[in-house]
Amino acid sequence: MSIVVPELPGLRPLSRVDCTGISAASLPGTRYNAIYMYICCSCGDGPKVYNIQPRCVVCNHTVCSKCQEVK
Repeated sequence: MSIVVPELPGLRPLSRVDCTGISAASLPGTRYNAIYMYICCSCGDGPKVYNIQPRCVVCNHTVCSKCQEVK
């Protein structure tokens, strides 16, 4: 289903870019897998992102199974 956009005086339409053949792997930038967030069971600080902070910066506790997962 196409959307009909009315003509607006003074505005020119934007050209469309052909994205065929482009995959996410060919694009620059950092890629992250699933994000696991947690609250430290030792000091209660959080939520924290495990990929960035696998150890609590407040109490230096390493994430364990007692740390609360945040969804």
